[in-house]
Amino acid sequence: MTSTPNATRSLLPGNAAVSPDLLAFFLMFVASFITYLGLSDHPFIDFDDLRIIVNRIDTYDGLTLENLHTIIFRDHPREEPLIVRDISYLINAEIFGPLTPFGYLAGNLLLHVAASFLTYRLFLVLYPCKFWPATFTALLFALHPIHVESVAWISSRKDPLYACFFLAAFLSYHDFVATSKQTPLLVSYLLFVLSLFSKSSAIAFFPLVISYRLLLHPAKPWKMNELFYLVTIALSTLLFVHWYHWELTAFGVFTKQGVPLLKHAPGQWFLLNVEAITFYLMKLCYPVDFSIFYDEPTPTTLFNNLPLLWISVTLTAVIGFMIIKLWQRPDKRLLFLTTWFIITLAPYLNLAGVNIFVADRYCYLASIAVLAAAAIGFSTLTNRCLAIMTHRCHYLNQAFIASAIILCAVLSLSSINTIKIWESTETLWTNALRVAPSRLNPYAGLAKTLLSTYETIPNKIDALSTLHKAKKVATVAYERYCKNDSCPPAMASILIMLGKINYYEGNLTTAERHLKKALAFDEDNITALHVYGYVLTGQGRYNEAERLVMEIEHAADPKKNKRLLADIRNQLRPLLAAKHPPHRTSTTIQDQ
Repeated sequence: MTSTPNATRSLLPGNAAVSPDLLAFFLMFVASFITYLGLSDHPFIDFDDLRIIVNRIDTYDGLTLENLHTIIFRDHPREEPLIVRDISYLINAEIFGPLTPFGYLAGNLLLHVAASFLTYRLFLVLYPCKFWPATFTALLFALHPIHVESVAWISSRKDPLYACFFLAAFLSYHDFVATSKQTPLLVSYLLFVLSLFSKSSAIAFFPLVISYRLLLHPAKPWKMNELFYLVTIALSTLLFVHWYHWELTAFGVFTKQGVPLLKHAPGQWFLLNVEAITFYLMKLCYPVDFSIFYDEPTPTTLFNNLPLLWISVTLTAVIGFMIIKLWQRPDKRLLFLTTWFIITLAPYLNLAGVNIFVADRYCYLASIAVLAAAAIGFSTLTNRCLAIMTHRCHYLNQAFIASAIILCAVLSLSSINTIKIWESTETLWTNALRVAPSRLNPYAGLAKTLLSTYETIPNKIDALSTLHKAKKVATVAYERYCKNDSCPPAMASILIMLGKINYYEGNLTTAERHLKKALAFDEDNITALHVYGYVLTGQGRYNEAERLVMEIEHAADPKKNKRLLADIRNQLRPLLAAKHPPHRTSTTIQDQ
């Protein structure tokens, strides 16, 4: 297998010549820029953006050694210790300012363009000199709406970032295989480590390079430096998994007793994942109705949609049969693309029981295989038709080019519509509720957004209208999930919101009832206790409220509950000192 095409070749009419790589990058950049132009005025959204960036603004206030030390050793936001991602945010903030959403979104877009170009280079590694199919693959990758979440959501920078390092590490390893030089191995390892600390899904790198080596270069002799490289990659992966598990356990995501390999029964796990794979293939082929949450697949819906289940099982059987047939062929490149799809998707197959069964961002790197296969099929069909219909070659060639342009335009328009979902927190959760009405998360997300809007909006009439909307959304969730006045633990956040809403409306008895239900699941829930303190004060139960506030101040984490403690100090304690019920239409409760 040879490497990439010549550095320059004639691609324009007459004697004009242009580098294929430069032309491909130009097409990807322009197409992506036009498609994602709508991101320019998007704000931070209350879906991790606030707690990862806005609430950590002191970490991104300058490119200093102290901030680097904080990011690397001390402060890992949310449950993910993504050091390289956070350093990229720090660099971003240094250039554009820490509270400029456009800067972060522009960074995401540039990373996406870079990942698209590396996809182009990957295709040329597999199919040398196939410039137009490589460019077509990269354009499909750049414009496909399944990748909008990874670009338009600031907190999803980890996806294009880890993909860039992952692809670059793989291409460096290919350079070693092609040239046997030592330097590409060292570069590949360093890029792999950067990919790991950008997103944990880079653990798929080791099995992928092994698959590439065995399938596409089985005759090449193994050398000591290559074996040392592979052993180092494997050990680094195991050490990273151990460290990552320790971090998540310390954060409280995993229990100290360890995490079972499969949280669900093997049969259920298998069916969930064949439905997940079917979901991704369907979204790649028919890109509509994208969201941050989907109703299916989940364990409770496995047998609710039997047609989908049968299609999923049948498709899995077809993929298995296709793998067997491809294995029998001398050319193993399509087989490698199949393994690429499976291996890069494997970290998302719910091995650790994270209970997010499908997400658009999960398919970011895996989609390359499907899009490359589509481009190969398109190119093969074109060549065969041109060979058969030589007398109509000119017109047929134009027809195929026009079809490719139309497909890219359709994907671009679909992405533009999908980008509108991320215009604000409210549009994000409204869309999620439309696409996944039976999931609890969209109700909680939309109710929280509306309630936050109420607490900040200056116009009293608009504020009351927003509060009414928040109550309506939360009440629908309550009626759906709480039966016979008994609620599942997952309803705790909505119960707290209902308590706060009823407090604002002056329904203190109803607010207390909802808060007690939330506290029944976790009696130390700081947020619920905080709202309950206001309710007790509103009822004139000052002694109880004082004791509760003292408990909160003793139990709250000064760093995690900074805003909540400030609210107690600035609003709740003065009310208790004056023994005066708060004016609920003007007093808002600022949570963490």
